[in-house]
Amino acid sequence: MIERIWGERLKAKVRLYNGSMLQYLRHGAQSAELAIDTTDMSYKEFVAPRDTEFQKQFAGKVNWVPLSVGTTLQGADGSLILGQRRSDLDNYPGMMSSFAGWVDPTQDYSLEGPDLFQAVIRELEEEGNIGRRNIRHITCLGLLEPDNRTFVYVAFHIVSNLRSQEIMSLAVDSDEFETLTSVDMGSVRQFLKSKREQMTPDCEGNIALFLKHGLT
Repeated sequence: MIERIWGERLKAKVRLYNGSMLQYLRHGAQSAELAIDTTDMSYKEFVAPRDTEFQKQFAGKVNWVPLSVGTTLQGADGSLILGQRRSDLDNYPGMMSSFAGWVDPTQDYSLEGPDLFQAVIRELEEEGNIGRRNIRHITCLGLLEPDNRTFVYVAFHIVSNLRSQEIMSLAVDSDEFETLTSVDMGSVRQFLKSKREQMTPDCEGNIALFLKHGLT
């Protein structure tokens, strides 16, 4: 059934790529550090449970929850930078998004296991063309579990040494974003309130955590 659903999604001409992912199992706090247990999965296994027929047949029996990371991005001048997703993407088409993606077990590893800092830095470089040399500071804000429990998201906040206009002039990933948006730091709370319905759940949650930590 997974292969059939995948084939149907491909025929619908949405942008899909069956990459490797990490499946979230559980998490807890150990010595003031966030500990997350994972195992391997694929994007096909993420797509299938969203199918109505699959849900009817396997309700309560299959719970593939991928682990993702993402970040709010702050320019050196204090503005937040967000992306507008392409309208032909499989997941949250056309919505406003942070720089985010799935943790890749083939790339995001250190000697101690999955490296979520490496994952979010990689995503920012792939989607925003911002490398390590242009990252001034990075903070892990916490873990988010959307109400529909389709994925688990570890939120970060990254401050760049580039100004917002410099960031927006870079060649961003056209396979992911149609455009970038700059939000003045003093307007972030009102922006979240007014644009909430146009944001992906992880973007909304990431900004809310950013505000909660008082990083403005």
